Amino acid sequence: MSASTPPKADKKSHTKPKGTRPTHNMIEKQYRMRLNAHFDELLAKIPREYIQNGLDLTSEGKPTSKAETLIMAEHYIKTLERGSESLSAENEELLSQFESLKAEWIGNGGLMLP
Repeated sequence: MSASTPPKADKKSHTKPKGTRPTHNMIEKQYRMRLNAHFDELLAKIPREYIQNGLDLTSEGKPTSKAETLIMAEHYIKTLERGSESLSAENEELLSQFESLKAEWIGNGGLMLP
């Protein structure tokens, strides 16, 4: 008696169906175009005055690379954050001065208007 062997599974071809590569290439090209458009938008948001004040990493006639765009954006964001922190501190100081002046005003008989 011989043991029955299961039928062999059909070997699947490891080649992709025709037409897959061009479709993939088209999808990849669309992805690159969207990515490039977003980098262009990011670069456009960095003020030219800021880039001209020493952070322009590009050469004349040479397009800005993605890495350069990210570096400039990072520096610009850090500048904005420092400015925000400075304004917040100034705001707190002015609020403190206002409260002191208000207390002094009321202490000297001044009236608070609604």
